[in-house]
Amino acid sequence: MLSVFDSSSTAHYVNCLQEAVAQGAMEIDAKGRMNFLYCPSAGSALGTLFRQRGTQAERVDTVVVALAAQPDKAHAFLTNSGEYSAYRCLECGEAVL
Repeated sequence: MLSVFDSSSTAHYVNCLQEAVAQGAMEIDAKGRMNFLYCPSAGSALGTLFRQRGTQAERVDTVVVALAAQPDKAHAFLTNSGEYSAYRCLECGEAVL
């Protein structure tokens, strides 16, 4: 799969990373990796998710920032907030997105 932001601006990409880390929910995945999830506005698309061979799958509204093993490395990709709708905060029990 491949996700593509609507804007090709480097500043927009950097802003998405910063917003996700500053305001997003933290996820620790099954492999123990830390990610930040941020959905600025449910239903408003940030880009497109493509499946195999360039077939458009869906418009997506959530930024995921995946942190790397190196502390100064990270990358962002897009997904659908619906994939996280059942996730709850372990501390307060509220929905994460």
